[in-house]
Amino acid sequence: MFPPRCDWVPVDLRVSDGESLGDWFRRVVGPESTADERIGRCGIESTMALFARVSWTQDGITCCRMQALITYGGDLTDFYQGDGQTKGTYYRLDLDPTAPGHLFSEPLPHVHCCPNGPPRFPFLCPDGEYLPVAFLEFLYLNHHHDTWLKWARRVCSLRGRSLSFASIAERYALGAGAPHRSELAEDVARLRGLLQQAKRHRLAKAPPIDGDVLRLNYRVVADRC
Repeated sequence: MFPPRCDWVPVDLRVSDGESLGDWFRRVVGPESTADERIGRCGIESTMALFARVSWTQDGITCCRMQALITYGGDLTDFYQGDGQTKGTYYRLDLDPTAPGHLFSEPLPHVHCCPNGPPRFPFLCPDGEYLPVAFLEFLYLNHHHDTWLKWARRVCSLRGRSLSFASIAERYALGAGAPHRSELAEDVARLRGLLQQAKRHRLAKAPPIDGDVLRLNYRVVADRC
C-alpha cells in the first residue's frame, strides 16, 4: 500500500460519479488540520501524488490499483486548496482479474485517463519489469522527464562507464537522421539494460518474473522507486 502504513486513506479510492477531481483529492487527503502532513506522504513530487494498493500471492498479482494526480499551474497544496489556477490530470492503473468488464473492453492491465469509464488504454509492462515500477516510470517519463533523465544519467555513469549518456541522448534526438543508426540502436539497447538492472537492484528480494501476461504472472514487491 502507498502511502505505507496509513490509516486515513478511504477503502474506496475511486472518484465518485459527479465528484470533481478537486473534491476527490480533498476527500482522500482529509481535513485541513492534517492536510500538509498527508500531502507530504502521498506526494512523490510537489506536483504529483500517488495512491496505490497492490495485493499478491506466490503466483502473482491478485489486484493492483494505482491512482496518480499530476498538477499544473501550482503544486498539490494549491490544488487541495482549490485556488482556481491549479489544474489536475488523473491516471488510474487497474489490474483486477475478478472484474474483467465487457469482452475485450478492459485489457489487463489498463490505464484510465478519465476518473471513470472509457477510454481505457492497455498498459504494456516490459518483460522483466515490475508493474508498479513500470507505471511509476511512465509517470516520470511523461510528467517529470528531467528527473528521470538525472536518474538515467546517474545509472549510466555508475554502471555503464563505456557508454556516453550525452552522446546517446544527442543522437537519439536526431531520430531517423542520426548517423550510424545501427550503433545507436546497440547503445540504446545497452542503456535500457542498465536501467532495467538498476530497477531490479532496488527490488533485489523480489522473485523472478515469468512474464506471462495472460496468466497475470507478475511478481511484485511494493516499493517506492
